[in-house]
Amino acid sequence: MEEDAQEEAVQEETAQTASSNSEWSLPTVGRAATRSGSIVVETTEQGLPRAITIEASEMDQPASALARRILRLCQQSALQAGLRRREQLVAAGVDSQTLSYLGLPTADDVLAAEDESDDAPPETWMRRA
Repeated sequence: MEEDAQEEAVQEETAQTASSNSEWSLPTVGRAATRSGSIVVETTEQGLPRAITIEASEMDQPASALARRILRLCQQSALQAGLRRREQLVAAGVDSQTLSYLGLPTADDVLAAEDESDDAPPETWMRRA
């Protein structure tokens, strides 16, 4: 019991420190979904999934097709997260030259990715055998 109380106190102190510290930053996340909303992904700026929601109807398609759709959504979500990061940095006064070195996506990059066809093969994190 006492250990639980101590652990809770440490967590509360950490949360208070985080909320009062202006340097504290949660990861910027992006979100992308299919047009029907049957697949929704949330990723970091690097495209690493934080959450994936898949409706049962999507499970009827071949696994490789489902994986391609999820990967494409992760890429789109990462672009959106990168755009948010760019907007945060602009608001913080970071100059355009520095932003260009960071390689963060622009609004045009995000729109172009959303317009891409699902037929185009996405880059993958997986190795091919």
